[in-house]
Amino acid sequence: MTSVGSPMIAAAAEATGLAPVVIDNWIGNYRRSLKTPAFPKPQKTKLYTRELSAYNLFCRDLLRNK
Repeated sequence: MTSVGSPMIAAAAEATGLAPVVIDNWIGNYRRSLKTPAFPKPQKTKLYTRELSAYNLFCRDLLRNK
C-alpha cells in the first residue's frame, strides 16, 4: 500500500469512504515523514530573553530550601 496507484488504494478508499486522492496524499505524507533531512536546521538565536523576575527568584529559593 506504499505505492501510489496500487489496487489497495481503491480498497482503502472504499473502506474509508474517502476519495483515492486523499489516500494518495496520506501515503505521500507518510513517506515524507520517514525521510530524515540531509542537513540539520540551524538553530535560531532568540531576539529577546526575559530575565527572572523577583517573584520567580523568590519562589525558586523558597522551593529549593524546602
